[in-house]
Formats: sequence, structure tokens, C-alpha cells
Amino acid sequence: MATIGDIKAGLVHGKSEADKALTQLAGVTAQVDMAIAVLQALVAGTRQPAVMGAIGKLTAAKQNFTEGAGLIQAAIAQTEKYNAAL
Repeated sequence: MATIGDIKAGLVHGKSEADKALTQLAGVTAQVDMAIAVLQALVAGTRQPAVMGAIGKLTAAKQNFTEGAGLIQAAIAQTEKYNAAL
């Protein structure tokens, strides 16, 4: 059976991994922003459907990343709350 110290250490490690995921997700989001900007510049003044569709899909992916980041932050908060209660 795990000790309280083991549990606390596991919670800290889990939080650390979640923090890394948030950092990586921020990087991915920034890269998607760059891709969107490149494509928008490419079709400036035109409405090429395939490229506009790609921009829409990238924008939707970015929204999902934002939602995912919020869920990760909520998980971190729950972990911290439980760790403080131990």
C-alpha cells in the first residue's frame, strides 16, 4: 500500500507532466497560428475554397487545443487541491 508521501510525490509528478503538456500545447497552438497566417496571406484578396477550408479546420483545431488546455488546467487544480488536503 502506498504511503501518503508516495501519493504526494505521485501527485507532484503528475502535475509536472501536465505542466509540460500545457507548455507543449502552447507551442502547438502558436505553430497553428503561424500556419493560419501563412495560408491567409496566400489567399489574400481571393476566396479559394480549398485553402479557406484548410484555414477553417486549423481554426477548429486551435479551439480544441484551447479547450484541452482548460481541461488540463482544471485537472492540475484538482490535483493540487487533493495534495493540499493530504
